[in-house]
Amino acid sequence: LTGLIILHSQQFTLSSVTGVSMADTVTQPKSHLFMKEGEFALLDCEYESTDASPYLFWYVQHPEKTPQLILKNLGFEERVTSGTRFSATLNKKDRQNPLEISDVTVSDSGLYFCALSATMRQNAQDAMQEQML
Repeated sequence: LTGLIILHSQQFTLSSVTGVSMADTVTQPKSHLFMKEGEFALLDCEYESTDASPYLFWYVQHPEKTPQLILKNLGFEERVTSGTRFSATLNKKDRQNPLEISDVTVSDSGLYFCALSATMRQNAQDAMQEQML
């Protein structure tokens, strides 16, 4: 199976951070993608959040490695990119943030995580308010 690429996806929610609502979740409907080198990959990420503009992240974990951040959207950009092959387009109306990988290679094989945090912004706002007092 030369050139076969397997992309796994897994739900990952940053719910251990203080203040995260149990309503803040991400779902990745497809658990596996099988493709050949050079193809285009689309990894779905659907989210629910009490925050109108949550922070969204994509990570990849290659075999026997720690997860690595691919890209992040801090809620105010419609499209974010990392390098020339990775991008994500935030659709707030449908609450989706799919990861797009162009021209996939064998080295892209791994476990992909879509993550959400609605509290980082709130914690930063709280800290700013405390400093102003």
